[in-house]
Amino acid sequence: MKVERPAESCNQEQHREALKEVIDTKLRTRTRAEWTTDLRRLGIPAGPINNLADVFADPQVVHCGLVEEVAHGTIGQLKQAASAIGMSEMTEGSVRMPPPMLGEHTIDVLSEYGFSDEQIDAWLASQVVLQHEHALG
Repeated sequence: MKVERPAESCNQEQHREALKEVIDTKLRTRTRAEWTTDLRRLGIPAGPINNLADVFADPQVVHCGLVEEVAHGTIGQLKQAASAIGMSEMTEGSVRMPPPMLGEHTIDVLSEYGFSDEQIDAWLASQVVLQHEHALG
């Protein structure tokens, strides 16, 4: 791969997009595993950038029990990252509940901060804050 270099290093910013395009095009010619192997062989520290699907499918992550499933009221079973820290007396997983829906705990949080029911109701009515409808029961 031959890339023309700018005459001065201060020109690098001007050529960033062109260089990125050249690199992106070249990287697409081989797999992530092939690039990683070759770069490591050359003594260049390299490793994959994983997406969540890659992380959850990683054999070491699965073997260490770092993926837990929790029941979510809206989307069903949900895979979540477990805590990497284990305690000898933990009998259950580290994930105690699924993530909340947007606005699910609005009233609880505002109440804890000392806002009155009347103030919270006014904010809800004027849509200053929102409460997830499932939480209202």
